[in-house]
Amino acid sequence: IAPAEAYEIQVTAQKWSWTFRYPDGTVSPGKLVIPRGKPIRLIMSSTDVLHSFYIPEYRIKRDVIPGQYTMIWFEATEARSTVIECTEYCGAPEKENLEKAGHSDMLATVQVMEEPQFAAWLETGGDDVKLPPAEAGKLAYSTWNCNTCHTLDGAAGTGPTFKGLFGRTEEMSDGTKIKVDENYLRESILQSQTKLVKGFGPVMPVFQGQLKDKKVDDLIAFIKEQK
Repeated sequence: IAPAEAYEIQVTAQKWSWTFRYPDGTVSPGKLVIPRGKPIRLIMSSTDVLHSFYIPEYRIKRDVIPGQYTMIWFEATEARSTVIECTEYCGAPEKENLEKAGHSDMLATVQVMEEPQFAAWLETGGDDVKLPPAEAGKLAYSTWNCNTCHTLDGAAGTGPTFKGLFGRTEEMSDGTKIKVDENYLRESILQSQTKLVKGFGPVMPVFQGQLKDKKVDDLIAFIKEQK
């Protein structure tokens, strides 16, 4: 049982990423940032299949199950970084090079900070650095695991490649054709199941409520640069 004063963080597992949500609404994909010397209680759930949350260095492991919550707690005594793994085989995309994505890439980090540094990190909404939009979008492309499904070199993936995507006309699964512009990209990022490109399945998570407007703008700026 976690101590009463434990700091609670929501953990969401989904193919093939970990996302962490803080009490103030901050969302951090792929990185669990915590204060040193404070008990941390993780409330975990899965949006798809069975996963298993494991931090080898802290010797904690707990299954993350669709349709219910599981809990685990720990306390970090040193300001340092370490790795989070998924130890339950959670599958791999149907259309991809299995060496590039899937269960084996479902990694995240724990970053332990001193309390003042942690408070400052929360104050900025989880952003560690300030970058121009396209550069910030490139960082989001990696941290939000867009790279597991969308390539930049034109190769087929679980989702359409980003190379040359902006301005292209795509055929949807219902036969309609849509020119890829800013509005289409925004809808596809936030409500990924609304319009599916022909030949691709409903694999991408829905990011409505997870990505702030600035992050969406950054991703769009990055996609527009992929000629």
